[in-house]
Amino acid sequence: MLKEPIELTLYDGNNEEIETFKLMIIRWGFLKKALTLAKQIKEAEAEEQFDTIGKLICEIYGNRFSLDDLNEKGDRDQVMAVFNAITMVAAKQIPNA
Repeated sequence: MLKEPIELTLYDGNNEEIETFKLMIIRWGFLKKALTLAKQIKEAEAEEQFDTIGKLICEIYGNRFSLDDLNEKGDRDQVMAVFNAITMVAAKQIPNA
């Protein structure tokens, strides 16, 4: 369990909060997937990178929102902060890293 939740907020067209999602547990399979994706992203085109990150984030939050929701209602800085937090948690689990 994480010490602090990883939060992601979706916003409406007026930049008002619609809903905030909290992640307290990152399943083992997602850690492996996040590390794999982090490596693959370096070789992908920009649009593909964003879609890959977005799909992972939707999945790790239990698909409680769609990629379209994330694209239309997610704050770019917060989305990237979530991805970075997940990959940092994953990297910390690697022995001798």
